[in-house]
This record gives sequence, C-alpha cells and structure tokens, in this order.
Amino acid sequence: MLKISRMILSILVIAISGYTLITGNLKLSPIMTLFLGGLMLVMGLEELNKSRKSFLGYMFVMVCLFLFYVSTQGFLLN
Repeated sequence: MLKISRMILSILVIAISGYTLITGNLKLSPIMTLFLGGLMLVMGLEELNKSRKSFLGYMFVMVCLFLFYVSTQGFLLN
C-alpha cells in the first residue's frame, strides 16, 4: 500500500512541478508542497516500518511536518 501511495504522490509532484516550470504559474506551489509533504511522510513510514529504526525515517517525518506547515502558510497567505 505504501509503494502505491509513493508512486502516485511522486507522479503528482513531478506533474505539478513540470507544469509550474513550463507555464511559470506559481499558484499551484502550495498544492505541490502539500503533495511533497505527503510523499516525505510515506517515505518516512516506509523507513520506519523496516526492521531498522534509522535516523533517515525520523528525518523524513520531520521534513514532512515542516512541508505541511509551509503548505498551510501558502494556502493562508494566498
């Protein structure tokens, strides 16, 4: 289930960032940041579900929380 979620979120992030890069329209940046935060959360959960509890998994979750905060600020300021 986490692999499918990771693939879907990575495709969404790549598609939105490609669209933003081509058109120069920055209105989708908070949405892209939200999906990127979800991707980091899924990657962190995958790392933590492995038998080893690595620092990388915790770092992904911390980055995810920061990206959710930045995305929320982007939604509120626009």
